[in-house]
Amino acid sequence: MKQYPKLEIRLDRRDVESYAVEMVLRLPESDAPSDLLAKPSPLVQLTPAEFNKQEHLGDPKKYGRVLTQRLFGKEDNPGPPTALSQAWVQAMGKSGGQPLRVVLHLTGGAQTLHCLHWEKLMDPDCQGFLTPGEVVFFSRFLSSSSTAGVRPLGKAELRALTVVSNPTDLSKWSPSGQTLAPMDVKGVMDKARTALRDISIASIPKGTDTGGERATVTQLITSLQQGYDILYLVCHGAFIQDEPVLYLEDEGGRVKPVSGIELVRRLRECLQLPRLVVLASCQSAGKGEEGVPDDNTALAALGPRLVELGVPAVLAMQGNITQETVEEFMPVFFRELAQDGQIDRAVALARSQVRERPDWWAPALFMRLENGALWYEPGFKDMPLKKWPALLNSIKNKRCTPVLGMGLTEPILGCCRETARCWANKYRYPLAWYHQEDLPQVAQFLSIDQDPSNLQDELKDYWCDAILKRFGDRMPPNLRTGKITKLEELREIIKVAGKLNREIETEPHRVLAGLPFTTYISVNPTSLLADALTDAGKKPQVLFYNWRKEIYEPVVLEKEPTEKEPLVYQLFGSLEDPDSLLLTMDDYFDYLITISKNMTKKTRPIPTEVITALTNTALLFLGFQLEDWNFWVLFRFLMNLEGGMGKKQSNVAVQIRPEVGRFQIPEDARTYMENYFLKGSKYINMSIYWGNSQEFLKELGRQWGGKS
Repeated sequence: MKQYPKLEIRLDRRDVESYAVEMVLRLPESDAPSDLLAKPSPLVQLTPAEFNKQEHLGDPKKYGRVLTQRLFGKEDNPGPPTALSQAWVQAMGKSGGQPLRVVLHLTGGAQTLHCLHWEKLMDPDCQGFLTPGEVVFFSRFLSSSSTAGVRPLGKAELRALTVVSNPTDLSKWSPSGQTLAPMDVKGVMDKARTALRDISIASIPKGTDTGGERATVTQLITSLQQGYDILYLVCHGAFIQDEPVLYLEDEGGRVKPVSGIELVRRLRECLQLPRLVVLASCQSAGKGEEGVPDDNTALAALGPRLVELGVPAVLAMQGNITQETVEEFMPVFFRELAQDGQIDRAVALARSQVRERPDWWAPALFMRLENGALWYEPGFKDMPLKKWPALLNSIKNKRCTPVLGMGLTEPILGCCRETARCWANKYRYPLAWYHQEDLPQVAQFLSIDQDPSNLQDELKDYWCDAILKRFGDRMPPNLRTGKITKLEELREIIKVAGKLNREIETEPHRVLAGLPFTTYISVNPTSLLADALTDAGKKPQVLFYNWRKEIYEPVVLEKEPTEKEPLVYQLFGSLEDPDSLLLTMDDYFDYLITISKNMTKKTRPIPTEVITALTNTALLFLGFQLEDWNFWVLFRFLMNLEGGMGKKQSNVAVQIRPEVGRFQIPEDARTYMENYFLKGSKYINMSIYWGNSQEFLKELGRQWGGKS
């Protein structure tokens, strides 16, 4: 994916009307950012009330000229260029003719300036607007109280939900003194499908504009709980008493006003929020021509509020945008988005399409994606086509062992980091905020702050809630309403949820069960893999390492693992005995100490077949993340095995999922991981596949099918 030069413009409030400005340029070929302004930072004067004058609001050029003069410090009268205007010229020069990604950071008290129409910004000489066209990709950066990293997806995985609200009694409503017009539901749906092309898309209502579900807030949330990455919501909206309001539908199809507060509250019910929300409604990004809210209500608009909730990117409308502008803007936006996933580029080109319309500036993009990308290109970093033959050959000759991480269970049990964040909020985790998504650290606190037994209850309740949120309506009534009192009782509900999830052809456990492995190593405690193998007509042997119990006899398998009767070995415990699970930091440290000590004994607790698989076959790590305790503890254990990874010459493929937002420079984080493996295991041909497990296994299945 193409990387563009990025100019960060930061405003930080110093007093009532003064803001310090920083301009930092980041070039794709350079690791070091370049500060374009000398210290101390220059100050600019910005008063939102000044832009609330009708003479400015009615003329984008007048508004843009005043905003530009206030930011760059250059009035109409001629004179020497200011430091800010010089910095802009320098940034444009260093971009080398490439498009410049301009990101506006309004930090601290400066966040109130989001009420201004920054999309009307002009070049320092006020000769033309910056945001339409292919020269500048403009967005507003917003931080979020959510510490969650943003898990980008491969394009093939993306799912979009289009919702069009067209109540039957729109003609009775006129929030701005103008009667609300009916929506062309079929036209909106058709254009969205055409523009999004290869991206899977669902809609509310389904079918015709009169059939199917109504666009109620409950139906919207219920649909989002099925896991959609793009939400395209088309409805009428208004800004009433400093609160954004969307005109959705009730069960009877009549207008149901839903406030921004209510919508955000309901969105908190979703286990996974969309990665991109497109709000094609009037005043969804703030007030437009009818006035600018005061400092206390500027961030009450829905677009910024959704980003603060944790949505990575929101495209929302500021002001009374016309349906005609929306109808011209959106097809171009979605068409360009479908090309490379770079949201700010798509907005810039779509804005260029409507630049002759008076409300061209209305779409406002709020993001917390540093590189503006909605998805990434999965695969091996170097010479991707040359990595697969060696792996396929290892599988064919029974010299490959998959190692399964907790990431494979996320569609059913949720993400470990989300679990940690939930517990941290519930029990007021007092340590560093950036540890609030580290499950072993939060679990350690919970076991001490409450009671060790309470930890298993919390895990049971969280996993049960996650399953019912995802599969509730499809679960048998007895499991939907039954009270689960013990963690091991979750096995039945996980078994049913797993079977429902395996209805998807590319579901990871289903794909793995169809490949000719003889041994599987798992660090997750569920029976999902064993159930998938059973569904595939195989008879898995399932064992787990209960590291808390003293082993007096060597563990010997009843049968040698074969393709038809493979071994599934749960190295980090099983739900069959919840005390065997690794949850807290102490558990992980104690586990390493215990297993290291026991592996030196004659009565080694792990079957010889498992040790042989780990030391003498190519390992295929699946479902792991950077900073994953399961991965690091497992890797160190393998490195210390006698005759272990560092002593063999065999291919090891590691699938690791990238997360935007958790790393300052994601590509450098990837390079660091590769260097770590190479340094720690110099005799191993280590290949890292950057992507999630479903992408990897889908490609593996395709490659295997082509080979056979």
